[in-house]
Amino acid sequence: MEKAEEFGHPEFKCSGGWLDRFKLRHGISFGKISGEAKSVNLQETEKLLTNVWPKLQEGYKDETFLTLMKPQFFDKLLLDRTLKYKKEKCIGGKLA
Repeated sequence: MEKAEEFGHPEFKCSGGWLDRFKLRHGISFGKISGEAKSVNLQETEKLLTNVWPKLQEGYKDETFLTLMKPQFFDKLLLDRTLKYKKEKCIGGKLA
């Protein structure tokens, strides 16, 4: 990959399998959300950015991590879908 070489890791191969193992290792899944579940909880977002994100990117530079994952992952995101931890539920509605 061009970006892997650019960042000094020409041996790195960002395959679909690599991404699947990364998500499995960190308990990340992809789920559809609807209704009020679409609302952003700013406190939870702040916790994610403060506590979780640094652990996920350990050993990677920000630009390396995002650049290598973008073609495999971020381009496939839809507006009604999100990344979540496997134990979280993607639910909607006032009583959910």
